[in-house]
Amino acid sequence: MSLLHRITVSRRLGGLVGLAVLLILSISLGLSYSERNMLTQERQSAVRQTVEVAHGILANYHDQAVQGAISQEQAQRSALQAISKLRYSGSEYFWINDMHPRMVMHAVRPQLDGQDVTSNRDPSGRQLFVDFVNIVKKDGAGFHRYLWPKPGSDEPVEKVSYVMGFEPWGWVIGSGVYIDTVHAAFASRLKWVLGGTVLATLVLLGAGLAISRSILQQLGAEPSALLAITPKMAQGDLSTALTATSHTHSVLWGLEEMRTNVAHIVQGVRSAQTRGHGQPRNCARQSRPVAAHGRASQRSGADCGVHGAIWQFCAPKR
Repeated sequence: MSLLHRITVSRRLGGLVGLAVLLILSISLGLSYSERNMLTQERQSAVRQTVEVAHGILANYHDQAVQGAISQEQAQRSALQAISKLRYSGSEYFWINDMHPRMVMHAVRPQLDGQDVTSNRDPSGRQLFVDFVNIVKKDGAGFHRYLWPKPGSDEPVEKVSYVMGFEPWGWVIGSGVYIDTVHAAFASRLKWVLGGTVLATLVLLGAGLAISRSILQQLGAEPSALLAITPKMAQGDLSTALTATSHTHSVLWGLEEMRTNVAHIVQGVRSAQTRGHGQPRNCARQSRPVAAHGRASQRSGADCGVHGAIWQFCAPKR
């Protein structure tokens, strides 16, 4: 007998419900993580595009200086003034540092302008502006994750920035987006996922319980119990009464009815045979032909009684 056959119907259905819940939870979590990654990538793509736009402003003023329309000092001053006023996504801003690194312009923290920011670190110990310079030296541009406080707040939160070098002036221009909102959206989605999973679990458990009860009511017992009963009946063991069930339309009830009827038929056959062997002894004093004829008649009657009883039980009802 296989392992599944040893497990009750209720537990099998419970395992099926558990598997379904795990699949639902896995798919929901996978979609949630995929959505979080997609939102993060969208924000990174947006900040990269805005830095490229600001980089284009620097290039435009540099071209004017090269063409002699304005001096380089005036071009730098005008470029810094224009970029310092740029905002996107509400309050996102730009900064510019040089390759030292020294802060050239910070749009929301002007107190940093002109300061050496080499030792400026985030709460995790990263030298932010040194990392920015290294990214530009290595690849010319790139993303960097770190912790930085939001405007008007001193509490650092996770931020991803894109920095891009402007070689003619030795500057690094960058901007970043705070991704704590992405994490907040992800946490909110997880709550919905867990709540939906709990609801689905309750619904599936209720349906599984109802189905399990209906199956057991129709069978009258566990399939393993029925399999243990039927071989005994097939071998002629009709002495053991089956477990009673209150459901009169179950398989077990039908088996019990069949066992009872067959047992009555067998008992009737045996009673007929007993009566045939128990005739009075004075029959023996009759003539031998008559006695022989009488015994043949008794056997014939008994046989007819047996066959008649079996036919009455086995014949289809019309």
